[in-house]
Amino acid sequence: MFAYSVCFALVSAGAVFDNFAQGYFIIYNIWSAFFYAAVSAGNILYSMRYSSGWVRRSGKVIFPLLILDFIVGWIVDSVYGESAKMPSSWIREVVLLVVTLAVFFPTLRAHYLIGYTNQPPDSPLPGS
Repeated sequence: MFAYSVCFALVSAGAVFDNFAQGYFIIYNIWSAFFYAAVSAGNILYSMRYSSGWVRRSGKVIFPLLILDFIVGWIVDSVYGESAKMPSSWIREVVLLVVTLAVFFPTLRAHYLIGYTNQPPDSPLPGS
């Protein structure tokens, strides 16, 4: 999970820089930068089995925001991104959605386990 976390952080940084390059709204870009930094930090903490009360409390906030950001990002990219200028095919959109969910699955799982499992704060997280 640690290697995935580092790769996820690098890809997230690239995606945020790409958002700036595409000229998305500045508030969206700033949100993405701070949010993906927090998500990447959570991934790294999860992979290191670090668990404390504040990490769990933040996980309860970040997990729903992660799902919301996933949906909003999909909408922003389809309306304002490069894909908005291309002819759309439902097969292409479904394939992109499946691939994106596959890439995000470990992150979604990690943040769900951080925020919503009933483990004591000092015990290692389950499933890692």
